[in-house]
Amino acid sequence: MPIAPSSLARYEAMRKKIVENCGENYKPEQALEYIKKNYPNVSTQNGYFAALRYFAIDDDGDDSYYARQYTEYAKAIRADKERKEKSQTLPEARVKKMLTWPELQQAYHKAKELCEQGKLEFDKFLLVALYTQINPIRADWAEMKYIKDASEIEAGKNYCLFGTTELNTTPSECKSRVKEIPGRFILQEYKSSKKYGRVDIEIPRHLDAILRKHWNGGGFGGNNYVYKGTSNSLCHAVSRVFEQVTGKATTISLIRHARVDDFYKTDHTIGEKEDLARSMLHSSVVGERYRTAVNPEIP
Repeated sequence: MPIAPSSLARYEAMRKKIVENCGENYKPEQALEYIKKNYPNVSTQNGYFAALRYFAIDDDGDDSYYARQYTEYAKAIRADKERKEKSQTLPEARVKKMLTWPELQQAYHKAKELCEQGKLEFDKFLLVALYTQINPIRADWAEMKYIKDASEIEAGKNYCLFGTTELNTTPSECKSRVKEIPGRFILQEYKSSKKYGRVDIEIPRHLDAILRKHWNGGGFGGNNYVYKGTSNSLCHAVSRVFEQVTGKATTISLIRHARVDDFYKTDHTIGEKEDLARSMLHSSVVGERYRTAVNPEIP
C-alpha cells in the first residue's frame, strides 16, 4: 500500500512504541489496552490503529484478521466519542475544573483587583479579560498583532485594530463634531474560517482601554502582540492564570462551554443562536454541542 515517507516514519515510531511495551509478538488486545491506557485522545488512538493496521495488511494488499481488528477498534472508539458528544455530558474530571459564566465574570473583577495591587502581571490580566469580556473564541489570540490602520492588514492573519475618531459630517448627528469609530478584532485565520471568512468583532470600550494600555506597554513581552506564542502555549497560559485567580485550572474549551450554557438558560431565536455561534467562531451545530449536562452534585 503506497504511503508518504513522513507517514511511514510516524507509523514505524508508533509500532516501535507498541513493541517496546507489549512485546514483539503482541496481540491486538494487548495493543488496544496499552493505547487506551496511555493515550486518552481519540485522534491519537486512531493514529495508532491506522499504523498497526498498515503493518497488519497482507503482502497482497488484503486485510488480515488483525488488520480488521484494528479497524473495528477505531470504529468503536469513534462511535463512543460521538455518543458522548451527543449526550452533552462532560467527564467528571473536566466538570471539576469548570466555572460558570457568572463565576468567570467574578474572576475578571478579581484579576483586575490583583493586577491593580501588583499581584498579577498585566499580560495575564489581559488573558482573563479576553476570555470573559466578550464571547470567548478558541486560542485565536495567538500571534494576533496590534495595528492602528486598516492598510496594515494582510490576508490570512489576525489583528487587533484600534478605534479612532473622525469629523462628524452628518447633519442629523450633530450632537458631537467628532464621531467615534470603535476598534475591532479582525479574525481571518481560525478553525471555521471556510464557513465565515473574515469576521470583525467590535471591541467594547472598557476592553479597548485594557488593550491600549497593553499596547502602550509594548504588547505581550514587548513584541507588539496581543499574545506572542503558539495556540498551544496560549491554552496552557489561560489555564495557569485562571488557576492563579480562581483555584481552578479551567480551559478555553470549558470557558466556551460556560458561555453557551449561560446563553441557553433563556429562549433565543435561531438568528440569535447563529449570531452567538459566529461571534465564537464556530457553527451553530458545534454551539449546540457545547451545551453540557453537568452533574450539580460535583463540587
